Amino acid sequence: AAAAAAAVAMAGTPAATLSGRPIHIDFAASIAPPAGEPTCVYVRNLPLQEWTQKGVRAAFSDCGAILAVALLKKGKASIRFKSSKGAAAAALRDRAEREGKVVRVVLTGALGETDEAGARGAKRSAPLSSWRIDLASGTSGGKGSRKGGGKGGG
Repeated sequence: AAAAAAAVAMAGTPAATLSGRPIHIDFAASIAPPAGEPTCVYVRNLPLQEWTQKGVRAAFSDCGAILAVALLKKGKASIRFKSSKGAAAAALRDRAEREGKVVRVVLTGALGETDEAGARGAKRSAPLSSWRIDLASGTSGGKGSRKGGGKGGG
């Protein structure tokens, strides 16, 4: 923390240059989740009574410690858990019924990230984390994805 404060204090000084060009130094707006397993989930089709900060936290707090909740469009939310175990526990609730609605829960890489490709009952069955792994390897799609979608030909 002290080193970060010292770096930010350099902002705007001649020392804050790289190859003779000024660089901007500031504290990060948020801490990135740990590398490895995802700590966030995207939730959709929430009953409107639960679509509040308090409601989402109450519905998922027994999965693990919640660091942040982002309310997205109506009935949709993104949740960041303290650990990947919390996110995994929440993802196990995919297709659970709440207040007569089938709630969808998928793992994501970051708070606020959605899975709109799978939001309308898309034909792919792999979780979003598997989908990303395929994209990172240079091929498109994931298990059950549409043929020919995107770069690499799938």
